[in-house]
Amino acid sequence: MRSLGIATGICMALVGWTPASACSFGDEYVRPSDFELVQTADAIVVATARGPGGRDGRLGTIRFEVSERLKGGAPAAVEVYGEEAPRPRPGVIFPSYRPEGHQGDCDLRIFRKGHRYLLFLQRFPDGHMRAEHAFSRSDENYAAGGEAWLGTIRSYLAIQATAAPMEQVAILERMERTGRDPAGARLAASDLEELRFHLSSLSPYKPTPFLLAAYRAIAPAARVPGDRGEPPSAVAAATTLLAGKVEAGVPDARAEARRQILVALVNGEHPDARPLFERLAVAAPQDPSTMGLVLRYFAKNGPYARAFEWIETRLMATLPLLDPGTAKQLIADVAKAQGGEEGSERWRSDPHAAAAWPELALALYWYQLRTFGAEEALPFPDAIRSLPHADLRARPLLTLALAHDFDSGIAEWAVTELRDAARRRVWEALPAKERQGMEDPALLPLRVLIAAWTADNATVVRELYCQSEARRLLLIDTLGE
Repeated sequence: MRSLGIATGICMALVGWTPASACSFGDEYVRPSDFELVQTADAIVVATARGPGGRDGRLGTIRFEVSERLKGGAPAAVEVYGEEAPRPRPGVIFPSYRPEGHQGDCDLRIFRKGHRYLLFLQRFPDGHMRAEHAFSRSDENYAAGGEAWLGTIRSYLAIQATAAPMEQVAILERMERTGRDPAGARLAASDLEELRFHLSSLSPYKPTPFLLAAYRAIAPAARVPGDRGEPPSAVAAATTLLAGKVEAGVPDARAEARRQILVALVNGEHPDARPLFERLAVAAPQDPSTMGLVLRYFAKNGPYARAFEWIETRLMATLPLLDPGTAKQLIADVAKAQGGEEGSERWRSDPHAAAAWPELALALYWYQLRTFGAEEALPFPDAIRSLPHADLRARPLLTLALAHDFDSGIAEWAVTELRDAARRRVWEALPAKERQGMEDPALLPLRVLIAAWTADNATVVRELYCQSEARRLLLIDTLGE
């Protein structure tokens, strides 16, 4: 049995390994500035931590009693992700008024029972309100420096309530230039530093004209009819972005900077940016990296059918022509264009896409598997699982795709099939000539078991190894694949 132990150990090492919990973001994440934190919050409250709440999925929550509402209509009690901390923890990653802030996993927040906090809350479709925006000041300790932060919040709320978006930018520019708030009070050094970050950040929360001006500053040919003067801060932000990418040695810094601004327009609420994306959609030669963002913008802002037409008719023909990095990026953009809330993905809203996308998604999944390997393949589970699969032997590629997505029903089927001694004996009793050109009925369930590998599967594999010589050879061949 030693060879099985070695083979199984290798298989588990390759397939079963998972990294330690850590905080990481995709390359599209932009930390909101303090001004944007105030702008995007559904509610801002002062609240006291009262102790553990319930659980929301795998995460625990802390129950808070609200004592003051600065923005929005939060209820008297709210729960946010977090855990109690009996004592302060060292290891601050980002500046914070409390040493427990911003540690470990992205969602982890540590609170002390009985302490008061300034909480920024967002309302989600399930009705819960919980703090979001990792690595931002979304849960500061009110008692230890919170008064100054509270004053800044009130000042930002006043600006946002009385000025249009681009007027707000002008006010903030003036504050940064003079070092004083609109009432004439001197700004703290930390507030000035954060204002400079805000004015140089090209985030999805910026006004549409600001982002369009920044894009034009990097791509002057992008001007469309009706353009007016460029907001100076947008030009400065674009210059800063481009300079940073040049300094970092980004191969095509200008193109990468343009993409980052387009990502902000795609991820934010910017329906007025459509003329730019219309122009990019018909540009020649067509840049596949930009086209992926055009697809996402159209899917989100109205002309979904146009986006899906390109995906259906041109995606599979385009991918083999691209370098691996660009191809993976385009597939990721397509996945985002097709996505949405679980059960309400965009592809489900269009009758033609609802009929055509699942099969295309399956073909796209196997293209990735063959070209990039299992670790790099996006699974498209919502679409692939929608395909009929009552007969798991009828479509092996569909069955294996479901196994790769750890569909529990598929794995249970595989175990049942492999433990069917009568089926095994019938197969092994066939003369060798009759078996030629036929597939061992154990092959597909074995491949399923390996594709959906868990530690529990080792027991079944050991059984398989000991069933017969034919099964041992099949197991070794399959693991070798």
